[in-house]
Amino acid sequence: MEITVLPPQPDEPQITARSAIQSLGQHAAGFMAANNLHGWPEDQDYVLRYDRIGDILLMLSATTGLYVGQAKRFAWLISKISKEAGAKIPRRTSLDMVLKALGYFSYDVAYKCRGVDDFIQNFWPQGSVMGLQSLENQAPRKNANQRVINILLYHYQRNQEMDRQFNREALILKDTNLKNTREYKRIKSLKRQLAEKERVDSRRPVEYRKDT
Repeated sequence: MEITVLPPQPDEPQITARSAIQSLGQHAAGFMAANNLHGWPEDQDYVLRYDRIGDILLMLSATTGLYVGQAKRFAWLISKISKEAGAKIPRRTSLDMVLKALGYFSYDVAYKCRGVDDFIQNFWPQGSVMGLQSLENQAPRKNANQRVINILLYHYQRNQEMDRQFNREALILKDTNLKNTREYKRIKSLKRQLAEKERVDSRRPVEYRKDT
């Protein structure tokens, strides 16, 4: 029997998970391709639902962002679902979960970096927010997205004066001796308007990014 020795042949190119993912849509497509090459039967399609906490957070991560009222609404929903499942998640923790889905360290950080009209922009996965102390000091951070940092710093500095004004007004409302003054009534009316805006914002439909 004659044996023929062939020279080494180049490996066939293979599609792997090493290629850079540019969008959430590509990530989802890559996951599906790696786990089910033939697709899913219609009766096995996975549908994202608002009665599952994981699904809610996944959907929020694909939005353009949330108004403060919207963030509170989803936090309430997460707490409600967890309570019905027998493991109640505190409202404060659920608020942090909602904002982490947008790339923020916590609700406090997101609120202090909110944009115009109390809109909190989604920066995931471009980069997560630095801690407030680092943001204030503009401390360098390895692999930080400087464009994101600059946007957040601008909003943070703008909000500082606004929040100081809110704090001064809150002190006036606590002073019962000023209850009948014009300034007290003006602030009270303004607070009602802000509360109504937050309520209206909470009912807005979320908008999704075009890259998802």
